[in-house]
Order: sequence, then structure tokens, then C-alpha cells
Amino acid sequence: MKKWLLGGLAVALVGWAAYVLTSGGGKDVAQQGIVAPDFTFPDLQGKPVSLSNFRGKVVFLDFWATWCGPCQDEIPDLKKLYAKYKGQGFVIVGVSMDSMGRDIVAPFVKAHGIDYPILVSGGDPPPGYPVPGFPTGFLIDRQGMVRARYVGEMTADDLSKDIEDALAR
Repeated sequence: MKKWLLGGLAVALVGWAAYVLTSGGGKDVAQQGIVAPDFTFPDLQGKPVSLSNFRGKVVFLDFWATWCGPCQDEIPDLKKLYAKYKGQGFVIVGVSMDSMGRDIVAPFVKAHGIDYPILVSGGDPPPGYPVPGFPTGFLIDRQGMVRARYVGEMTADDLSKDIEDALAR
């Protein structure tokens, strides 16, 4: 019986992973309406930065890694979104999940011209943030409430309407 259960679980996990990897990502409202838990990680200069530092802004919290292909693919769209909406109270906060830390993340950020804030987690997401894979993003409104979670690669078109709705509130 246990082998059947483990086999079924394995099939379900492989199916879910295949969906996430091939679907181009998706919006998940399961996290919607909860207060975004505060956390503190160092930025690329080693200065501690808390999520609460961005209260009053609409935040797209992006959990990513330098070795993640879909994470790399969405960087140009994230840069476009940041440039388009930052003057309206929007910020992207990238949280690198690379276990090697700043030594690998800082050169990657420079090489890709990423101009939004990047924090370095050391490999683990903060408590309260379910991150089933990379990239995973959370849209947080000005009051600090999670509006949506996005799993998998997202495009500017996928996120623009949600960002505009959050900025309008």
C-alpha cells in the first residue's frame, strides 16, 4: 500500500512540475488576502533590507536564482515593468535564492543590467512564502496584503493588468 501511495505522489509531483514548466506560469490566488510576512535579507552591498521598507508601494516580490533559465528569460520583462511603473509607486524586489550568495549574484545582476532592488536569501525563502519552484512571484499591495502568487515564468503582459489594478487602489 505504501508503494502505491508513494508512486501516486511521484506521478502527481511530476505532472505538476511538467505543468509549471510548460505552461509559462500562472496566477494563483490561494495566497490572496493574507498579510505579506515581513522579512529581512541583505542587499548586494550587505545592508539589511526588510520588506516593510517598501510599505506604501505596490511590490512584486520575485524569488529567483541565477541558474534558473525561466528566471533569466523573464528579466527583460521585469525590467520593462519596473521602468514603466516605478514612478507610480511600484517596485520589484528580487530575492535571489542562490546559496552562494553575493559572490555569484552581484556579477549576474551587473551583467544583466538589473536596476531594481535585489536581496540575497542564502538559499531559503523566508517563512510564510510558499515557493514551489523558480521563479515564484508575489504581488503585494500598498497596505501589505498579498494580491496574488505567480508560479513559473511570467511576461509583462501577464502582470501589467494586475499591477495597474493594484496601483489604482
